[in-house]
Amino acid sequence: MRIEKTVKMIIAGTAVCITGCSSGAAKTTPSLQFTEGVHYVEYGTDTDEVNEAGIPLYLEPFIKSYQGDISVDDSDLDVFMLGSQTVTVTASTDDDETEEVLEVIVEDTYTPVIELLQKQVYIDTDDEFDPLDNITGVYDTDEEEFEPLMWYEYDDGIILDEIPEDTGFYLVDISKVDTSKSGTYPVNITAVDMAGNITEGSYEVIVGLDQKPDTEPVLFGGKQISGHHDPDAAMTDRIDTVREYCESMGAEWSDDGCGVYFEYEDDPYEDIDPYEEDEEDVVIDDEVWEEDDGSEDWTDDAEDDEWSDDEEWDDSEDYEEMPAYSDDYEKDCLEMGGVWYPGDGCAWPDED
Repeated sequence: MRIEKTVKMIIAGTAVCITGCSSGAAKTTPSLQFTEGVHYVEYGTDTDEVNEAGIPLYLEPFIKSYQGDISVDDSDLDVFMLGSQTVTVTASTDDDETEEVLEVIVEDTYTPVIELLQKQVYIDTDDEFDPLDNITGVYDTDEEEFEPLMWYEYDDGIILDEIPEDTGFYLVDISKVDTSKSGTYPVNITAVDMAGNITEGSYEVIVGLDQKPDTEPVLFGGKQISGHHDPDAAMTDRIDTVREYCESMGAEWSDDGCGVYFEYEDDPYEDIDPYEEDEEDVVIDDEVWEEDDGSEDWTDDAEDDEWSDDEEWDDSEDYEEMPAYSDDYEKDCLEMGGVWYPGDGCAWPDED
């Protein structure tokens, strides 16, 4: 009997040990692992859709594995800003959590879109023509219309302002359009987005011809281009595009931008102050006589005597009688068709 009791006590003690050991089970450790390589996010992508675990679908391909509950903080990510950005990813359990920073690069691999009202535009000879009237939209993947680069029409050319840094732009080439002559002329459009992606489109202007234009709408661009490029080089790409466009127009490119075909150093229509003294342009009576008197061609002493104060004015038919001067010299000057310069006297306009 003593032996049986001893065995029962040993078994009971062993059971207590097993129960105690099971109450100290191993803890679950959270973990995260991202895929290798560069993580690209498309410009303007949708960030709202998530999977069953709460991971945004656009980031799901970058998370290779995780253990525990996962949460993603992408509040600082702007998918409309090109370049490198960060997202914080956290894996957690009841006992612990781990946090990792995921670096992503927002890039734009879609060309901008050009929408035209129709393929051809018909106008009569010498009609007014606005090339923007046939452009219904130019936009990027966010479907926000570009702000057009300012352009000014000249006889044969254009001038380009500074390239905007916070939006795309488009260029309109009407240099080949002649509204004074019947014919079919191209209008070329070049759209450039923030990433330097380019879409080119065109339509025709039919001037004074008896034919029915094609009024079907037309769309250019909106295609994804293959490969990745450096978003930091986008501004350089955009400047290169404008430079090439400028030079293709026959204009001159410089650090200040694109020049025009015809450019004036001074405005030819600028108002000129008749009272402004300019020794090179203003011809004064006294200066003319002094110059003639001292010139090599002035050799007739007899004629010099005729202009002396002692001689009376010759009233012969060979000379036109000069009007009598009054005390108002300025008035007399103007009545005779001259130009009055205070302090200098009366000047005669150049007959040529």
